[in-house]
Amino acid sequence: MTRKDIIREFYELDIIQFGEFQLKSGMISPFYIDMRKIVSHTPVFKAICIKIWDQIKEDPFDFVCGVPYAGLVFASAAGAMFNLPLVMARKEPKKHGKGRMIEGDYHLGEKVILIEDTVTSGASLLSTIEHLTEAGLDVHKVVCIVDRMQGGSELLRKAGMQVNCLFTMQEMVSTMQELGKLTEEQADYIMHFIYENPAPLQLTEDKTPAEISDMQNPIEKEHVLTAVSDQPKIESASEISNVKETKDKPPIIPITKAKQVPLHLPSYKERITDSLHPVTKRLLGIMVEKETNLVASADLSTVKQLIEFAEQIGPQICALKTHTDIYPSLGLMQIKALKRVAAKHNFLLMEDRKFCDIGYTVQKQFRSAMCSISDWADMITAHVIAGGSTIAALEQVIDEARTGIVVVAEMSTSDTLTSQSYVENAADIVKHYNNSVIGAVAQSRILENASLLQFMPGIKLFSGTDGLGQQYNTPEVAIQQRGADLLIVGRGIYQARNPSAAARQFRNNGWKAYLSRKGAE
Repeated sequence: MTRKDIIREFYELDIIQFGEFQLKSGMISPFYIDMRKIVSHTPVFKAICIKIWDQIKEDPFDFVCGVPYAGLVFASAAGAMFNLPLVMARKEPKKHGKGRMIEGDYHLGEKVILIEDTVTSGASLLSTIEHLTEAGLDVHKVVCIVDRMQGGSELLRKAGMQVNCLFTMQEMVSTMQELGKLTEEQADYIMHFIYENPAPLQLTEDKTPAEISDMQNPIEKEHVLTAVSDQPKIESASEISNVKETKDKPPIIPITKAKQVPLHLPSYKERITDSLHPVTKRLLGIMVEKETNLVASADLSTVKQLIEFAEQIGPQICALKTHTDIYPSLGLMQIKALKRVAAKHNFLLMEDRKFCDIGYTVQKQFRSAMCSISDWADMITAHVIAGGSTIAALEQVIDEARTGIVVVAEMSTSDTLTSQSYVENAADIVKHYNNSVIGAVAQSRILENASLLQFMPGIKLFSGTDGLGQQYNTPEVAIQQRGADLLIVGRGIYQARNPSAAARQFRNNGWKAYLSRKGAE
């Protein structure tokens, strides 16, 4: 098999998967490697063993040894194919017998080549090297199948190891793009994720490799090593939940139930003049000035986290969507701090309160002292399950020069009850109350009037689901095919290792999609 053939097989057999993979920590990774599947597919398994042999056949050595557990399989298979003696490393000592960490018939000073399936931080390799060294063996070379390019191989080289990797993530991503399995944007995002999320393990003068590799969370010790930091690495399938894959799935998820109106939209700049509502004009002006159509949704745990997040991603967004009822301690001082950040970075504040009661109640909720929404929100959201009377009541208490209403016409969950009839009636309510309503949340373009904005939630860089009913579309699908004006992104940003970098990626993709849409500048 050629290198490209093997990488293609990795993809077809789901050994490498692209999509969204949530770690126990909540962090989202755009790829996952499961080399354990290879053992069930003899042709590619043998091809890998041959490549391992090609890497070591000129080296002087006495044994090969696999890093437990996945590396052990490849070392054993290569040993059987090419008559290579093995020693076996344990992950933990036996509780009976001699309690040895290294098994085999070996002598002091004999040379060992270590084999691993993937290298991330290098922690499991360093641990195995330490055990081999303590047994009197000399480890001078490491062969890994895939280098995730997150710092592990460089760390091993600094520790004096010769490291040979059969494949790197960069080669695999590039090949997948060449094979049409990844778009250019997806490939760029994956490589950006790799560069922005190095494994934090470091050799220090006062710690040996074994001491460093022991600094792991004992709860996760069986599966993932998080040395020096609690930064998560994907090391096994048990570390993944809510897997969303992109393979063999259409680029558009048919979650909309509404009839989509034709897309004949002028540019954002042209719509500033055509729009009647002051908030629409302000929002479009910010979008044009900052070249962003990104609305960040901030469902964080504390007010402090909310304000810090706003400061981090402020330069990339045109609006920040909040759920202030999450924060029971929210007060005037925190609201003022949030408003200062919004003014500093020039974005609007959108309170996603989803008013949906009778008129008398929503008026009291809007003016409630608990969150003081009426004092600071540039935009608020409202359901129309109670009919247009909810909007009519809000009209009476809002300052239309300062606050715009966004009607939630359609949800992005897979089992939403917002039927086609409901969405169409909601669109009629938006049109009727366009003095106070600036647009709608929907999964397709339901408003013919270009002065009304469409907000679209459920945006990720890959289409998919989260296992809890939420469905996701890409910026390209949302803007170019569904007619969205603004992209609402939550977990894809605030759960990222680097929220600022993630926001920048969504901003760039969203603006590029807008420029490609017919009628854009």
